[in-house]
Amino acid sequence: MVISSHRAKSRWLVWCCLLLAPFIISCTRDVRGSDAPVAKVMRPSLPYPLQGATVADDFPDYTSDDAARLYDSLRGAGIEWIAITPCGFIDSTFDTKIGWNEWSIRDYPKGIRTAREHGLKVMIKPYLWSMDFWTKKRWTGDIRFDDSVQRASWFRSYTTWMIQCAEYARDGGAELLCIGLELPHMSVYAEQWKTLIDTLRTIYPGSLTYASHGLDEAESITFWNDLDVVGVNIYPTLSRDDHPTDDDLGNGWRPVVDGLQKLSQSTIAR
Repeated sequence: MVISSHRAKSRWLVWCCLLLAPFIISCTRDVRGSDAPVAKVMRPSLPYPLQGATVADDFPDYTSDDAARLYDSLRGAGIEWIAITPCGFIDSTFDTKIGWNEWSIRDYPKGIRTAREHGLKVMIKPYLWSMDFWTKKRWTGDIRFDDSVQRASWFRSYTTWMIQCAEYARDGGAELLCIGLELPHMSVYAEQWKTLIDTLRTIYPGSLTYASHGLDEAESITFWNDLDVVGVNIYPTLSRDDHPTDDDLGNGWRPVVDGLQKLSQSTIAR
């Protein structure tokens, strides 16, 4: 739900209020990092719920004066976490190569530190984008490689991209890294994701999650216990009434919450 837009002269597009409600899984691991000096980050004790907002802009500049003012506004509204969103580019949903503009994301560690200096915790939430999403009405759920050679090529490129994001998250001191965003046809390949998770653990000492597309994808994922947090993006139809009451909306949420609770219980029981 979009709740505010920044002033016209700002490069910030919007900030969207999210109720981040992960189900926490206990996990203890040894983490091996590089020798380079980085911001100190520890796996946070994640309370429920996380009061968070996704912050996006049309030209990555998470260190600007506008960004600092936005962070203060968010804190004043009770927001404790923000998600910063690096973008990886693909030519089409059939493309196995993921690219990014180094110049456009090199300041992410500084941006993370800026947000933390303003009292916010940070999740890095990388996402993939293609013009196909705009011109052909496709989305990340259309990324699919049944051919094993193409699939291996995609995972190699995706791993390279995620390593870059993990390094930025580590260097900036982000508390949480989302390793995938709504990739239902790719998340079925559990062994590849487990290999990716093991690789990222050697680089990034914070907590890891994955953001599934609704409960259908979440229930099909078998690598939740390799992560620290179960993440589910939910887009429910709460009511078809043009003027729903509070009770209508509450009733609409009830089966969703029940499904999330069952998912949490089944994951912990594995």
